[in-house]
Amino acid sequence: MIIGNGNVALDVLRLLIKDVGDFEASDIDNDVFARLETDRLKEVEILGRSAAGAAKFDAANIRELSKVKGVRFLVVGLDDRELEGSATAAPKLAALKGLEAREDGEPIRATVTFRFGWSPLSIEGADQVQGILFNKSDDSDEVLKLSADSVITAVGFAKPPQGERTIMPLPSLEGEAETGRIGEGLFCTGWYRRGAQGTIPENRTDARQVAELIATSLAAKELRAERPGLRGLPANIIDKAVSFTGWRAIDAAETGNAPPGRVRRKIRTWCALLATAYDGKITEEVKR
Repeated sequence: MIIGNGNVALDVLRLLIKDVGDFEASDIDNDVFARLETDRLKEVEILGRSAAGAAKFDAANIRELSKVKGVRFLVVGLDDRELEGSATAAPKLAALKGLEAREDGEPIRATVTFRFGWSPLSIEGADQVQGILFNKSDDSDEVLKLSADSVITAVGFAKPPQGERTIMPLPSLEGEAETGRIGEGLFCTGWYRRGAQGTIPENRTDARQVAELIATSLAAKELRAERPGLRGLPANIIDKAVSFTGWRAIDAAETGNAPPGRVRRKIRTWCALLATAYDGKITEEVKR
């Protein structure tokens, strides 16, 4: 059971339902791969509180699921009335319908069921998950009970209570804020600029656009770079910094030790990463 209907939930789903051969030339950890290889899932339910058209996933990520062969997809809770007055619902509903109608001709080894408009109430079971109780998100009294033996939550984040915010409120996307400029010498990018939406490629493009705006503003002398940057950090922070040379040492170690069928063997602990970056010359001070 996956609870959540954003892009992270779809990433988790894709990892769980891929065929063993789909991991060829990936950088998946061998221990994780061994577990996935042994405990092949036959049934996955993925539920979210939002209606399908308002779900936080991108339609492109739904279409990406269609590349996984041998999986049957069922979608429960689609309502074409969601298309009324919503420009963003149409591609999501179309992608879900296409996923459900898809046939790849392969034997079915797993079934995935999408359900929309359900909020989790409780997980049942003492020493082992046995089921989950949901209620309809539209405030009706409708209740749904589903059997499950594992639960993964991917429900994003909650805003802190009013008065406990530690960051600036999101800027309104009006005027120059649309370009990323939110004040004199102050810019924002990614989710802070556009809200919690978009995949990594979209956010990378967004960051590049804002970086180009900053560079252009500097060249036109609209901005003055008065901050010292790295040089302004305390010496004990600079001394612990991993240089680009250190990063390349980590990259070379990971790719050079890749097992057959993988592109790298990831170094999994902080201390091991530092030791590799520092060519084994790591001190207790650096560790701290």
